[in-house]
Amino acid sequence: MEEEFVSKILKIGFVANDVKSFVIEKPEGYVFNSGQATNLSINTLRFRDEKRPFTFTSTNNDLVIEFIVKKYNGLTKNLHELNPGDEVIIREPFGTINYFGPGIFIAGGTGITPFLSIFRSLGEEIVKNNKLFFFNKTHKDIICEGELREMFNENVIFSLTDEKRKGYLNKKINKSFLKKEITDFSGYFYICGSPGFVESIRKSLIELGADKNKIIF
Repeated sequence: MEEEFVSKILKIGFVANDVKSFVIEKPEGYVFNSGQATNLSINTLRFRDEKRPFTFTSTNNDLVIEFIVKKYNGLTKNLHELNPGDEVIIREPFGTINYFGPGIFIAGGTGITPFLSIFRSLGEEIVKNNKLFFFNKTHKDIICEGELREMFNENVIFSLTDEKRKGYLNKKINKSFLKKEITDFSGYFYICGSPGFVESIRKSLIELGADKNKIIF
């Protein structure tokens, strides 16, 4: 049976439209890798058996654990109604996206969450060796924009698909976009977003010459 850890919520705050950061206690001895996730539930009789996977946005070196959650229906809606002092249950971490080396990150909406832990663990290395394309519907949907700009400087490009705004692209991602914006397809590509978003980009990258074994999703 999977081990469970009960953790108290320490802090909750908005980081984008309908998106909240949840900072919880870190159980003693709990270890995870950046890019991993865990199955989380709310520690009440009604909700404790309703679990969903969420990726860590903090790093293993932090003294607390952070998750960033967008409100939809079901568990995420119930999470957004919690307050500091309430409890959640987390389980053992499991692997999703790992960092293998410098490359290009492509995220759609909340697909940025597993990348945040990776970026935070890399520190200054992220600016020199990586690039980020981050797609959202509108400006208010961008998660942690200020932090990402500080990390990447000119190596981050934001695109708003449903809004025109100065300083931001107003384009959807497709093969022609990738061909125009990327000059070298020999490195690693990291993709996270909806299944359709990921598969479309993966297919286009392979057609443009990327090594399918270097596409992490």
